[in-house]
Amino acid sequence: MPDRRFQFRSLLVFPACPASMLKRGAVVLALAGILIVWLEGGDIESSIETGVQEAMSVPGMERIGVQVSGRHVVLDGEVSTREEIFRALDLASHAPGVRTVEQRMEVRPVRLAYLRIAVERKDHLSIEGELPSKGQARQLVELVVSTIDHRRLLNRLQVNPEVTAPEWFDLLPVIIGELRWIEGVELEIGAGRVAIGGLTREWSQYSVLMRRIREFLARYDMQFVNRIGIYSPDDT
Repeated sequence: MPDRRFQFRSLLVFPACPASMLKRGAVVLALAGILIVWLEGGDIESSIETGVQEAMSVPGMERIGVQVSGRHVVLDGEVSTREEIFRALDLASHAPGVRTVEQRMEVRPVRLAYLRIAVERKDHLSIEGELPSKGQARQLVELVVSTIDHRRLLNRLQVNPEVTAPEWFDLLPVIIGELRWIEGVELEIGAGRVAIGGLTREWSQYSVLMRRIREFLARYDMQFVNRIGIYSPDDT
């Protein structure tokens, strides 16, 4: 009669597993774990970077760069004031997933393009200001000298690539066209503001001119400073 105890024990015997196979399995599992962590880390960094950039999509933050390593955020670039540095740090630190924020920003005030046109003394036309490109400077001078009567031109206009692009440049043909009706004209443009001075001959001419200028500048949210007066050659 066969020994049943021997048969039962034989069922519990497993084939031997070489040590090399165990080591290879451990290595594969470790690499898989590293890959998963790396992939998840990349997703987290991408998500944090997007969140920080969205949080900082406000005026004054345009020149700031964002770098993310893990949950650590580095802000570099330029701002106009120290207050903007503190604001950028606050916005970045409140973005989802951010743990720490490092500041590498520099304070560098923005230079704004500006323009001043005036008739100095008699028939001496003066142009001064700063524009970012030679092409804009050339167009401006051509427009002014062909619109305003003068005998002598004093061109002090400078080209500076570091100034901001003037949002008002495309408005100049209309604005300068209105200057033909003003004697001793003076025009200043910059930072969302247009100031015009000089004299007109009649009240009717003055009122029509003011209405046209105000309506035109209001369409582009430009502030108008009126320094225009009325002159009559009959006054003594």
